[in-house]
Amino acid sequence: MDENNFKRLSKIEEGRCDVPTKIEHNLQHSVNFFGLVGNLIEVFLPSVFDVFVAMNGGEKGSTENTKAGKYSPDRNSTPFQNRKTP
Repeated sequence: MDENNFKRLSKIEEGRCDVPTKIEHNLQHSVNFFGLVGNLIEVFLPSVFDVFVAMNGGEKGSTENTKAGKYSPDRNSTPFQNRKTP
């Protein structure tokens, strides 16, 4: 019995693998680009806000949580400064 035309067409289409490789390549580049943009925003956006606050005459880190040290450590202390020695 001869092979079905659809099965033959299916084998021909499976042999063409250029399109999925291009798609994977483009998708990987897009993911890398958005990851880079996300990292840049995460690193530099807080600094930009601090600059705008300083330009308007405010103090850096003037919220209650940063004053209490809940979210950011005191920049003038070392990690072991407050540790009690036995």
